[in-house]
Amino acid sequence: MAGWEGTAGDGNLYDAALRMGLHIDDAKFDILDAGFALATKALTPHRGKRYHLKEFARGRQRPQSKEELFNLWHAQLRNVVERIFGILKKRFSVLVCPVEYNYKFQVDLVLALCLLHNFIRRHGNDSLEQEVVDEIRRQNEQPMDSSDMPLFNEALESSEAKTWRDEIAQDMWDQYQITLRARHNRYSRNLF
Repeated sequence: MAGWEGTAGDGNLYDAALRMGLHIDDAKFDILDAGFALATKALTPHRGKRYHLKEFARGRQRPQSKEELFNLWHAQLRNVVERIFGILKKRFSVLVCPVEYNYKFQVDLVLALCLLHNFIRRHGNDSLEQEVVDEIRRQNEQPMDSSDMPLFNEALESSEAKTWRDEIAQDMWDQYQITLRARHNRYSRNLF
């Protein structure tokens, strides 16, 4: 949310956005990291299971459970958002440099640059995006630091939201198993 201090906690920002009228359509939800409480319309990863893309990339390990599969897809979706931030910062260096404009101007500047970015994406050549995607892939190969994981109060998770997330994870796992069996069958037929 433009206009908040960079040190503001994610949970506080999200709560404020909801209080200020952020509306999430019935058929949609937010993909949030482990620093947020799992709730209706706020989908967070399974705690205590592999999550970061670099954890799955090591040794080309496949997900071993429905929770790991869910976390893998969750991380991939969140990575899209991180790429957007990276593209904005690379395209508009003023976003990473200290500026001496008044606070209101800085907020307006961020919003204007987001609009300009969207205009360029729709109407211009956007080779910068691939550069940022490649850079983020390189960063994902770095070892994971446990301090990257935000703090979280698990007691805040609602049982209804846990059931919702578990149903999604189970559906994903069932489809994943079908896909793996189909690949195995194709591979087996090609051997003989």
